[in-house]
Amino acid sequence: MGGTISVASAPGLGSKFTVQLRVGVVHKKQHDYKLHILAAEDVLTNQIIVRDVVEGMGHDIVLVENGKEALDALAKEHFNMVLMDLRMPVMDGIEATRWIRSGQHEGVHFIDPRLPIVALTANTSETDRQKCIDVGMSGFLGKPLDELNLHHIISEVIADSLKSGVVLVPMHAPAGQSPDGSLGDDLDNGLAALDDLLALGADTGVDLELPLYDAGSS
Repeated sequence: MGGTISVASAPGLGSKFTVQLRVGVVHKKQHDYKLHILAAEDVLTNQIIVRDVVEGMGHDIVLVENGKEALDALAKEHFNMVLMDLRMPVMDGIEATRWIRSGQHEGVHFIDPRLPIVALTANTSETDRQKCIDVGMSGFLGKPLDELNLHHIISEVIADSLKSGVVLVPMHAPAGQSPDGSLGDDLDNGLAALDDLLALGADTGVDLELPLYDAGSS
């Protein structure tokens, strides 16, 4: 990520660790339509990041912790796309996708078994990519999450959905959105949530120097 980690330590006094990440704000045109997105991810930190990035783009998101919960959600509610982690407890992303594409699981049918499913994983080898393609996934996003790539994938999902006659909800500028439709630094709220989660601050003797947060974390 182009950052640095340093440590200053003194016997009897303690240690100070400094993490610096250069993550700029990404400006892009806002999507014209709002998607309802399901994200299957078992790591809380990653859930926070994915949620803040997706909501920062103006879309709705529902989070689940494993593939089985993803199947349950898809049987009860209509979604426009799925962000699917590959390695999760109970049921991994590959197995979950296989069941979704089959149309049903244990007698329960899914509302839309052909919806776009995008892999979200730190395993970015060609072997992993091929596994995703073979099981019927529509796209592949590596970790750390690249917001620009996600924005592009969502744009493609919107375009394909409209061509297929899917009715989408028009996007309305969220609070804090700039008039030209670009995304500013509203994701700072996500950084605050991560600080709370990781208990980083002056009381711990650890400094987290992140001038800007742009979803560049795994």
